[in-house]
Amino acid sequence: MKKYPVIALFTLIALAFSGCNDEEENGNVVWELVSNSDADMIVVSIDTDDSFSSSANIRVHAGYKSGDIELRCVNHPISRLLAGANDSYTNPDMGFAISMVDNNTLRVHFDENASGKPEETDLITVTNADGKPAVCNTLLWVTRSFGELSTDKLEGIPDKYRFRLAKAGFMPFMNDDFQVPAPFDNLSFRLLDYLDRYSPLGIPEFVEPYDSIVWSAKGMPDTYRIYERNSDENSLEEKFTSRWSTHFFTSGSGLMSYAKGYSEGKVIYSDSLRIYTYERDFLCFDWARGSVALINPYTTGIYCLLDKRREYNVVDVQEINDTRYCEIHVWNHKYLSDDNFLSFSKEALIKLMKENIGDGMSAQGKTDVFKCIPEGIEAELVWENKTTRIALLHELPSETAPEGYYLLVEANYR
Repeated sequence: MKKYPVIALFTLIALAFSGCNDEEENGNVVWELVSNSDADMIVVSIDTDDSFSSSANIRVHAGYKSGDIELRCVNHPISRLLAGANDSYTNPDMGFAISMVDNNTLRVHFDENASGKPEETDLITVTNADGKPAVCNTLLWVTRSFGELSTDKLEGIPDKYRFRLAKAGFMPFMNDDFQVPAPFDNLSFRLLDYLDRYSPLGIPEFVEPYDSIVWSAKGMPDTYRIYERNSDENSLEEKFTSRWSTHFFTSGSGLMSYAKGYSEGKVIYSDSLRIYTYERDFLCFDWARGSVALINPYTTGIYCLLDKRREYNVVDVQEINDTRYCEIHVWNHKYLSDDNFLSFSKEALIKLMKENIGDGMSAQGKTDVFKCIPEGIEAELVWENKTTRIALLHELPSETAPEGYYLLVEANYR
């Protein structure tokens, strides 16, 4: 099987969403290409979306070879990179690094990588300060394929049938203006055509050669069908979800997800996207900046399309005894019997804590520091980090509530 070098395999997309008040530049984050080590191998385009005064796009298309580019923000200094240290970011899995040349200039360097592994995507947030309280945030999406790959699959799929898996924003659980998603936030995704066009209604043309398109992620137990076609001699049924959303239960350095197009049980085309979630004080909770329900707290269902074994119900953050707190319960989405659900909910809560902090400690003699544990409810396990303390509470059955377990999560101001 003949192999060819793949040229346009590294994509860097920067979407700038600005809160800057700069009348001279209308709030835009303006970038320019300063240098390019190999213009034949690395093609860079920079444009501004006129429909968004604060939106800019930087697209870098490159092959698998090593190279460097430098990008300069003309009108706002760079204050930090949220994905890494203040002045640099490295992704060893994808073989690239971003560093600051000066207060306005970034260098993107990528090493040669001919490993042939599946395409990957990364997200980096650049914060630009404008000398005022407001800041401008630039999102850098980095997608890369790796080396001299067989193009049999690509040659068999015309451009019009190729698709791209893309992020479509997120909704913070605490309903505040956070710039990057956290566990328990609601993340949205969508499938675009090869020209990055979005079709919110109907069935797009690019699904034609596929029996199904399935979303999955490395290490996750479940999948989600984006597109499905069923037919027989008398009928044809198609279902396509143009945009979908989910939560994730943990933070991470980059969960690799895939949209795979199947025909007759075989994958004939795929795209990938690396998903990042960043822990705040704990999960999605930011005790200083997050919202607080003064009255009538809501309960939000937290589900993961790629891990359907468990779901959680989270009550809005409230405040008593000058301490902010919330509750995390398990949702009985499998309609288990009371006895089975009791043990299942305890296990699901402990699993959540083990994934995010570690093993719990016995609560005996350690609950005096808690300020929000209701009277008459027993704590079995406790956890703590620098800003948050958590207790696994066991509520005995009463006239108003069945027996159950839940997590009390409260701010630790010590």
